[in-house]
Amino acid sequence: MRGRWLGALVLVVAFGGQAAPAAADDASVWAAYTARDAEVDAVAAESRRAFRNFTKRPNTRTVNAVIRVSRKQEVMATEIGAAIAAQPSSTAAGERAKALLLKEADLTRRGWHLYVQCFTNTKRGRTKLALRQLRAANRRLDQSIGYGKRGVAAFKRLGIAPADY
Repeated sequence: MRGRWLGALVLVVAFGGQAAPAAADDASVWAAYTARDAEVDAVAAESRRAFRNFTKRPNTRTVNAVIRVSRKQEVMATEIGAAIAAQPSSTAAGERAKALLLKEADLTRRGWHLYVQCFTNTKRGRTKLALRQLRAANRRLDQSIGYGKRGVAAFKRLGIAPADY
C-alpha cells in the first residue's frame, strides 16, 4: 500500500514540476500585456481630453494635440506588442492566447496610425480622405477590442488573468 502512494506521489511531483514552468511562461505573457496598464490609462485620459477639445474647438492647436496623443498611443501599442512577442509561451492554449493579444496590439497600432494620418489630412484640408481614414481607424480599433476580449478570456480560462479584469 505504501509503495502505491509513494509511486503516485512521485508521478504527481514529476508532472506538477513540468506544469509549473508552462504556467510561468504563460504568466509572463500576461505580465507583459498588463505591465503598462497605468500608463495606458493615463494616455487614454489624455486622449479623451484631446478629442473633446477638438470636438469643441476644431482648430490647428487641437488637431495637433490629437495627432500628438495618437502618436503616443501608436508607439505604446508597438512597444506592448514587442513585449508580448518577446515572451515565450509553452502551452498550446497559451500560444493561442498570445496570438490573440499580438493581433490586438497590431490592430491597435494600425488604428492609431490611421488616426494620425486622418488628422494630418484634416489639418491640410483633405476632408474626404480624412473621413475615409477615420472610418478605417474606427474599424481597426473595434476589431482590436474584439481580439483583446478574446485574448483576456483565453488567459482567464488558463487561470492566469483575474476574473475581474
